[in-house]
Amino acid sequence: MTAFEFIRSVFPKIRTEYEELLIEQTDIILHKLKFIDAEDRPHVHIKKSSIHFTAGQNSLLNSLIQIAGGIPIEDSLEADLLLLPQKDGDWVYDFDAISRDLSISTSKAYRDNQLYFIKEKALDASTETKLLASLETLAEIIQPQYFVYGREGEDWIKFSLNF
Repeated sequence: MTAFEFIRSVFPKIRTEYEELLIEQTDIILHKLKFIDAEDRPHVHIKKSSIHFTAGQNSLLNSLIQIAGGIPIEDSLEADLLLLPQKDGDWVYDFDAISRDLSISTSKAYRDNQLYFIKEKALDASTETKLLASLETLAEIIQPQYFVYGREGEDWIKFSLNF
C-alpha cells in the first residue's frame, strides 16, 4: 500500500493541506524502511486489557505498526516489543502487577527488556494530526535506529527491568 492509498483509506475526505503533509511524512518512513526484510522486523503487541479498541481502531493501529516498521501480532508472549498503554497523566506503573501478569512477565519482550509504556493519546489516530503523531511515536519505538522525533518521555518511555 502506498502512502497516498493509506491516507485516503483512513481519511477519504482529507483536507489538502493535511493530505500533503501526511503523505510526505508517511513516504519518508516507508522509504527509510523499505530495505528491511520482514524477518528482520520486530513483532509488536499492544496490550489492550486496560483500554478497548474497536475493530476499526485495531485495524488502523495494525497498519500504523506495519508502516512504522513492525509486524503486529496478537500473542503477547511472542512479541519482540510489548507496548503497554497508560492513561494520560503521570508515568505510573506497578512492578508487582507487571510481574504477576503472566501475559507480560513470561513474554519474549519482558525477557529481552523490550517493554514500553505508551500514552493512550499517542495511539489516538482519529484526526489527521493525531494520525501523524501516532505514526511518528510508533516509528520511534519500533525502529529507533532510524527515527527520533523527540516523543520519548512525553508520549512513551521504555520500561527498564535493570534497576
